[in-house]
Amino acid sequence: MRLCYLFQMELNKKRENDITRLRRELEEQAAQHEQSVNSMRTKQNQALQELQDEIDGLKKSKSK
Repeated sequence: MRLCYLFQMELNKKRENDITRLRRELEEQAAQHEQSVNSMRTKQNQALQELQDEIDGLKKSKSK
């Protein structure tokens, strides 16, 4: 009976460690994903601004 209890406690301890590890990994992946999304947004905004500047330049040259 005592051996079964100790075995169950050891299993619970391993599961808790696994859950803690998986949570940490998930948080790290979420942070990396957030950084990637922010980087892509920044690049997109820069590209849009460049295109808008080009459009404005073409409009100016066309109106002359």
